[in-house]
Amino acid sequence: MYLILIFIIILILVLYYFYFHFKIIKPEVLIRKGDFKIKDAIKNCDYDEESHNLTRDEKAFIKVCPTYTEKGYKVTSLRRDLKKRLLEFWNTKNHFKITEPGIPHRVLWGTKSTGENLTRLLDIKQYDNNLANELIKYSKIILEEWSGQKDLEITSIYGIREYNRGAVLKMHLDRIDTHVLSVIIHIDKKVNKDWPLVIFDRDRKKKYRIYLDKKTDMVLYESVTLVHGRPYPLEGDYYANLFIHFKPKDWNKYVRKFHEEISS
Repeated sequence: MYLILIFIIILILVLYYFYFHFKIIKPEVLIRKGDFKIKDAIKNCDYDEESHNLTRDEKAFIKVCPTYTEKGYKVTSLRRDLKKRLLEFWNTKNHFKITEPGIPHRVLWGTKSTGENLTRLLDIKQYDNNLANELIKYSKIILEEWSGQKDLEITSIYGIREYNRGAVLKMHLDRIDTHVLSVIIHIDKKVNKDWPLVIFDRDRKKKYRIYLDKKTDMVLYESVTLVHGRPYPLEGDYYANLFIHFKPKDWNKYVRKFHEEISS
């Protein structure tokens, strides 16, 4: 009798622990597993829900940051000679990829089909710095022409990042201090179903799905004010992109406004 009572008490304590430690209440609730988060696949991407899920900081970004273009994004193509060199780099240096360290859990999730290698990274700066600098120079010119902002400051070139099966990039805004006017360059993919970049327009009324391919392989976007992501799980083996970020030369005044906004 005592053994049964002890067993029941232990069982209750175990259930209590899992309930409050992992918060496993509904299947769509995020849980921690290893170095990434997992969630059920989602079929919808509703603005009201996604905007509600923006962080307090992200909502402040929208309030204090200026915009520079009418739509906030432009789909275009990388210059062919640069794309050729980028593909050669990807194909010849692919074996240098590593599991990406420091995955941003607030933004990048996996689904229940995802292994621990949610993303992998091939560092273009490390293995071909000359190509990285040429891509920065080219991106700066077209971003300045598109945005009307001169003397943009490069803040980051990141990638090539390879997303793996089940990856989910939640709807979000980028870093206010560095990621203001940005470029996504699509490199390569092996997918069962194409994986769109989803963008909400400034009026929060329309949702755009952008599909990149070999010819239309580049997106310019205002990354700190335009809500964007890839909220549908990647159905395929991999999807590879390169990211380049800039900020206007007078941008620090908006960073100060942001800090004033969140501290008030």
